[in-house]
Amino acid sequence: MKITINKFIKSLMVLAVALLPLAGSALFLGANMSVTPGSPQTGSTVTVAGSCGTAGFDSSVSFSLLRGGITLNIPGSASTNSSGGFNTTLTIPASYGSGQATLVATCTRSGDTLSSGELAISAPPGTQISLISPGTAAIGSTITVVGTCPAVTNTGNASFSLAQSSVIRLLPAVGTAIATDGSFRADVGLVASSISSPGQAILFVTCPDNSTASANITLLAAPGTAPVTPTPTPTAPVDTEDTTPVGGVAAGQGPLALQLAAVILALAGFGLTASLLRFKRL
Repeated sequence: MKITINKFIKSLMVLAVALLPLAGSALFLGANMSVTPGSPQTGSTVTVAGSCGTAGFDSSVSFSLLRGGITLNIPGSASTNSSGGFNTTLTIPASYGSGQATLVATCTRSGDTLSSGELAISAPPGTQISLISPGTAAIGSTITVVGTCPAVTNTGNASFSLAQSSVIRLLPAVGTAIATDGSFRADVGLVASSISSPGQAILFVTCPDNSTASANITLLAAPGTAPVTPTPTPTAPVDTEDTTPVGGVAAGQGPLALQLAAVILALAGFGLTASLLRFKRL
């Protein structure tokens, strides 16, 4: 028994040593990635530090911002050292707009990801945006957007874009001129060519000084859009022809009938043999 227990303990030790690399990687991935400052403005830079673990050594790291279920890849990357650690600076896109967001780092070598805590991203002072209509609109419709650009840029025009599925596309708009007090009121077209599909999206306004603001919007399917009807799968025709041959024996029953006949003959032969034996004894 003592020998068996010793073997069991040695087996556990070997297994623990084999799992050490995995345990180290999980420890690194469980730690939060640090982002400084935690409340950056759009267009500003942040310092990012983290580790991809030993499995992500001497590799690259890409970054994206996550808000409201929408991921936006951002420019910039980092290189990991021999231990998998990285430290770099990134620029929050000026067109991203204000609101809560999470920075996500993807380790190229291992495919693992790290995420920061919630970042409170804000627009430069004076930049605001709001939707006159409700936060839902149909694809192909026009919405009215009002807002304010910084007073120092009270000349020029505001531009509008839509972020969906990690892609930002410009939207056509009318009435984009900025008033002397920095305010604007524009009619923005949600054209189908700038929209991937119905669902959640982020509407951005960019002022002449490149300051931005954003608002969440839910895009609905265009009125009259026919739902996609799946094409039915053709089925083979059912053969209803009577396969019963002449004589009344159904197809496929011939062999069974022969087997039954053979069994009956065998039983009969056995009975005949028993009768002959009794006759001889007499």
